[in-house]
Amino acid sequence: MTRRHFQILVFLALTAMALSALASQPIACGKEWINIHQKNSDLVGVYVQQVPDNKADAAAYRGKHPSMVIYVFKNGKAHQVEYTPSGQIENGFWWDIPPGHWIYDRLDSKVKDDVTCAYWVKK
Repeated sequence: MTRRHFQILVFLALTAMALSALASQPIACGKEWINIHQKNSDLVGVYVQQVPDNKADAAAYRGKHPSMVIYVFKNGKAHQVEYTPSGQIENGFWWDIPPGHWIYDRLDSKVKDDVTCAYWVKK
């Protein structure tokens, strides 16, 4: 086998591996989500909404990625991220939360460091 043949075989093997990895993404993982503010020490808690407020769209989210995750911070700011049922970010924005807002009663403040999902990489 010549050096050129070896290079072609290596190239084909690497190409096959890359295509295999791309074909496996994304995959459904159910009601799990990725904590995009995991390392932020100012994160007070999160509010996860499984289905959207629009009842017509709710069926598409059952057993899929949550429709919305709101991250609440010590400074009274929130980062609201909305997703498609497959887990792709659809919209995101920041807003101010007034003291006493209902969301404070519904926050999960025991967010594990490992709240992630196998959404982007097939295991």
